[in-house]
Amino acid sequence: MKKKIFFYVVFTKYTKKKQSDLTRYLNYLKKITPEDSDLFLLDFSKYYFGESFNKSNFSIKNIKYLKVENLYNFKKFCYGKKIYCFGLINQKIKQILILRIIKKLNFKVIEIMNLGYFPQSYKEANLSLLYKIFVLLTYRTNYYFFRILSLLNLTPKIDYYFESSQNRINKIKSRQEKKFLNIFSSKKIAFFKKIIRINSQLHEKLEKPVKISKKYIVYIDSGYDHPDITTKELYMFSKKRRVFYDNLYKSLENIEKKFNKKLVFCKHPKSNYPAYFNKFDRRFIISTGKAEYYILNSFLSIVSATTLINLVIYYKKDFIISNSQFWGNLVKDKIVSIKKELNLETFDIESDKYANKLQLEKKILKNRKQMNKFISNNLIADKKTGHMNQMKRFMGELS
Repeated sequence: MKKKIFFYVVFTKYTKKKQSDLTRYLNYLKKITPEDSDLFLLDFSKYYFGESFNKSNFSIKNIKYLKVENLYNFKKFCYGKKIYCFGLINQKIKQILILRIIKKLNFKVIEIMNLGYFPQSYKEANLSLLYKIFVLLTYRTNYYFFRILSLLNLTPKIDYYFESSQNRINKIKSRQEKKFLNIFSSKKIAFFKKIIRINSQLHEKLEKPVKISKKYIVYIDSGYDHPDITTKELYMFSKKRRVFYDNLYKSLENIEKKFNKKLVFCKHPKSNYPAYFNKFDRRFIISTGKAEYYILNSFLSIVSATTLINLVIYYKKDFIISNSQFWGNLVKDKIVSIKKELNLETFDIESDKYANKLQLEKKILKNRKQMNKFISNNLIADKKTGHMNQMKRFMGELS
């Protein structure tokens, strides 16, 4: 039987935050790698057209490191082994040589999405024309370019895509079946060759008791000036920002009074906040980096476009979706998708900022009725198995 080798492919320079994320993810991969297989950090930076990966910035214990300096020697190392690669889903032109090598060597590519429901932007909201053009030129062009290359078998497809959200799986399959339908078979063009439903990583906590309470109202901020938002907006209007924060303040103040609970504002660690945010500091409890703790101790959680909605619903905490006409295009579109896909009730910080308690409770009750369906569709595929054991079994069964 051929030995299995799992490579996590690196090539570009990592920021401190991304270094921490990579270390955490490698430790996760180590836990799901079968005992008779090896996990390597594979450095392909020599073949990358950009700022190179620097191993000296990392201190990763018990994970082997291999840098590709010579392709002939690398081929000899891989000969007679089954090779699987992680870290290649976001394909860009600077990686083109790496992708060509991996395709030529016939390595299998794996992607794991284990968070649960991931809010997506499907261009269904009322978005500005300039935003649509900007996204098409800067993001979608790259997307279509690499999909065409994979269709021509010049770059690798994703051989095994592990996904915890059935909603996301349905969306992917629906899109794959429609593309070039009259020219190619859907099987041939599918970028995700095999899609496997898994439990969310949250389900690993099933057997670990967690102390929870209903002490706070918790607002989970998506970050008006989060880099993922600002880089996709041509311009962030200061007047809109001011109106957004003024309406948000009044809405949260109203909710706090109506339910007579202290409100915790969980700031997004990557977002910047304006000087006039200090009135929030004076009125509410402000927290950074402790969102999970406060969600577990929430009477009510208020969320927008965030993956933390999975944690909120997994622990069956009451919640509402916060919306605003002054959000950037990206967040507005994600909230429309959340509402449409999940049939959840939203709370508009403009029109609902003075909502009475009964109006708020009706929204909360409607969302509460959707919890079990959400858990079944996005978090738990197999109630009897924890996420780690499930993934380790799947890794061992790969062909």
